[in-house]
Amino acid sequence: MKTLSGLAVNPALPARLMLRMLQPEVAADALPYLAWRADLPEQVVETFIGHHDAKVRGCFAENPHVPAGTRSRLARDPALHVRWALAAGPQWGRFQPRSTPLTEDAYDLLAHDPSIEVRCELAQNWHTPAPALIVLAVDPEPDVRRAGCSGWGRLPAHIRVALSHDADPSVRWAAGLKGYREHPGLLEEILASDDVTQVLGEAPLPRPLAESYARSDDATHRHKVAGNPYLDRDLVEELSTDRDPGVRLVVSLRPELTEAQRAAIDYDPDVYRVHVPLPWIRDRFADASAMEHFGESAHVVLRRSVACNPDLPLDLVERLARDDDHAVRLLLAEHHQDAPADLLLRVVLDDAGYSEAELTGRPHFPTVGLARFADSPHPHERRLVVLDSQTSADVIERLSHDEARSVRIAMARDPRLPVTRMLALLKDADLQIASAAAANPALPVQVMAQLVQSVVEPCMP
Repeated sequence: MKTLSGLAVNPALPARLMLRMLQPEVAADALPYLAWRADLPEQVVETFIGHHDAKVRGCFAENPHVPAGTRSRLARDPALHVRWALAAGPQWGRFQPRSTPLTEDAYDLLAHDPSIEVRCELAQNWHTPAPALIVLAVDPEPDVRRAGCSGWGRLPAHIRVALSHDADPSVRWAAGLKGYREHPGLLEEILASDDVTQVLGEAPLPRPLAESYARSDDATHRHKVAGNPYLDRDLVEELSTDRDPGVRLVVSLRPELTEAQRAAIDYDPDVYRVHVPLPWIRDRFADASAMEHFGESAHVVLRRSVACNPDLPLDLVERLARDDDHAVRLLLAEHHQDAPADLLLRVVLDDAGYSEAELTGRPHFPTVGLARFADSPHPHERRLVVLDSQTSADVIERLSHDEARSVRIAMARDPRLPVTRMLALLKDADLQIASAAAANPALPVQVMAQLVQSVVEPCMP
């Protein structure tokens, strides 16, 4: 029942109803929402940990909000799925908080877990500390040792050497991909193989090999090699006039080019989605003069990359906040927790997409006066009126009938919505709207109880 998913996140949901919802056979859709709450009462936490159903315990293992000692109790869980979930850690959305690490004892238990799957997941978790990584890097199973290469930078030198000379070729391959920069000899085995595509964009390539890919009929090969920092200048010049616009864009983003050289390339910055920040700009985040220089570049992708730096000086933040490019302004707002209030409002009014909820939730987001958007022709502006404490209940009720679904959903969650309208929305054919109404903290507790009872009772023996 979709409304239970909304009810599961309702801040006014009593603990006794949470406990009744802990029946996966009747509330499977709602379970993850309840399990991830940051405000779970102690008795609910204990019920999650001691629940008879491994699915329930597994959901709770991914809760990033509970203390390390609490989640770590699941390291001895009899169900492989639960221990795997604990080792893997929460699957993060863009703006979700990082999970608390586990205890040392829990990491040690998981590093010696009888399941290869659990040990592999732990090896790839960025939270896993060096002592546990060392155990995993010398694991008797090659799959685990190969996964352990993920934490290459946190492993001591003698362990990295051992992995580089591992008896298993797949482990040596993984170690070579991570370690060839410090030990160039490791690159030889990779270059001698039939698959060098993983290093095309970053490793020093023999001239014949570089030529073969730079002049390949396959645009994906040219695309990969176009950003290789070791590529000879003549090949860079060839690729700067490539027939494929994506290849030309990659060339235009090379770090050694001057502004004039970038401008001479016929590139479209939005021909495809470029991941920002560019690695070579990210590596220079601490260089104030570099940030100043690239923050004024005519190439918008460079400015977008600079905007991702959370430690920019105030004067550069203010300049980028006035940038003509919406993506620059949005990235700046997303990556700066203290972004100016006027910038936050502007990017939201310009349509911040999936970032809107995070940005409007900032303590300094300017909410005063948002009631003026009640009659805006733009739905993403009309739904902002719920953020203004001066918006009247009458306006909230009127907008709960809005033609735009997103506006109706926003109003359904607002506690100023009259209860009669709230109850009507609970029965809405649109399940997302019904779920939003169920999440409304002004929903009477007796109605919450009825929602739970309507699902639980038919399923009881």
